[in-house]
Amino acid sequence: MSLLVMDRKPYNNKEAIKVPRFEESAGFYTTPGRSKNMAKIGAKNSLPELLLRKALWAKHIRFRIHPKSYPGKPDIVINKYRLAIFVDGDFWHGFDWENRKAVIKTNKGFWIPKIERIYNGIKK
Repeated sequence: MSLLVMDRKPYNNKEAIKVPRFEESAGFYTTPGRSKNMAKIGAKNSLPELLLRKALWAKHIRFRIHPKSYPGKPDIVINKYRLAIFVDGDFWHGFDWENRKAVIKTNKGFWIPKIERIYNGIKK
């Protein structure tokens, strides 16, 4: 019998990707107009989520949206099939990342490390 001892957090062995923080000293600032735009971005009822809900409804699949009683607050829950669906955006999770990385025009120093950190966490 052999005993294998593993590190508690093997992902800490790698050097973490550094993401700059939003600080005025780093060149980031927030104007009232930018704050207003960012306040309008919601986590619920995004276009991909609405399209999925319309497709499910057209197939006569009934569901609940954004139930607070489930862990993680899924976007859609189909109780009949005991199914929870989380609708995530492609941009945030690095879909086609090698091609999309070049398209980012503003604030590359912030977005590229941030999305690569998320993408590397998902690939594991």
